[in-house]
Amino acid sequence: ITLTTVLPNGEPSKVGDENLIITINGPKGLVEPINVVDNKDGTYSISYTPDEVGDFVIDVKFGHPEEPVHGSPLTLLPILHPDPSKCTVSGPKSTVVGLPVELTLNTFLPTGEPHKEGGEKVEATVSS
Repeated sequence: ITLTTVLPNGEPSKVGDENLIITINGPKGLVEPINVVDNKDGTYSISYTPDEVGDFVIDVKFGHPEEPVHGSPLTLLPILHPDPSKCTVSGPKSTVVGLPVELTLNTFLPTGEPHKEGGEKVEATVSS
């Protein structure tokens, strides 16, 4: 997440060193750590690593006194993607030339649970 500060006249700020307070609440409560980098050009880079699926509410306050920034709080919903190392593909052991072959890709989450949603990009290569 990048926070860009703006002066009262609407122009982007060119300096950092402002009072910035960020809290992130996840499904199980307050999230730590939050990495904040003052880029010294009026922008701040904010990062965190969600460790579970669910709503994460990011609250950003800025200035003296601290006030919520425009768009705050922001809610993000991280999702889990399948883990390729846990996925399997199956199909017939032999086939007839000229007929289609159907393969089944079984996808699993990093937790080992089956992935039950679609929409993931899948690429297949056939070689002999």
